[in-house]
Amino acid sequence: MKDLQTGNTGTYWCAVEIEGIFGPDVTEQLSITVKADPDLSVRESRVSGDEGGSVTVQCLYSAAYQNTQKKWCRFRDRSCNSVTRTDTSQNSAVNISDDGKSSFSVQMSGLKKSDGGWYWCSAGDLEVPVYISVRDPPPVITTTHHLTVYIEKVETLIHWYLAAFLLLLVILVIISCLLRKKCKAENQIKTREGSSDTTIRTSSAVKDNEDVTYSSVKMTSQDKTGSPIVVEGETIYSSVVCQ
Repeated sequence: MKDLQTGNTGTYWCAVEIEGIFGPDVTEQLSITVKADPDLSVRESRVSGDEGGSVTVQCLYSAAYQNTQKKWCRFRDRSCNSVTRTDTSQNSAVNISDDGKSSFSVQMSGLKKSDGGWYWCSAGDLEVPVYISVRDPPPVITTTHHLTVYIEKVETLIHWYLAAFLLLLVILVIISCLLRKKCKAENQIKTREGSSDTTIRTSSAVKDNEDVTYSSVKMTSQDKTGSPIVVEGETIYSSVVCQ
């Protein structure tokens, strides 16, 4: 029955029609009262939780039912947990607490599959049904597993960074060596070009007791006819070591 109105208040029957010799029909009478402001209600009429977890149901009551007895009952076996103000249930899996003003809460912990089904909140002579469903527990992933995966990822990144660093270092060393060789070669060429020393040296040093031959070289040039012209006064001396 949805979208109840105050006009829906009245007496109703549930009936099972039985034909033949099996006996009379089975009926059950019930009364439904619809008020503009209900004296008893629940926040959620269907609540679900994971196996091994917990669920909480909040039952709301009006001021007229503040001092009435509050109960949480199971439809299957008609077992109830009752509570008075600030009291808790003797059942460790069910905890009931009443704020004494407008609501009482029911917490069911350590849920099992068998805990699923219909329950009801009651305050005095009023009852409101609640359906509890229990889901399979979520897969358990330990912190150790997460930590191991994280460490493996970090180690992989470190290996890649280290390899890249070593490769970059090798490239820099090769470039540095090539630049040094190039600079050295350029310096040697400049030294040779800028030197005015015409002395020819051998790999062995000249000793005092060795024979030394001196020669005079005169610079000559040619005139327009091709005849050599001796240039006086321009003489170059050189030392020649005979091996």
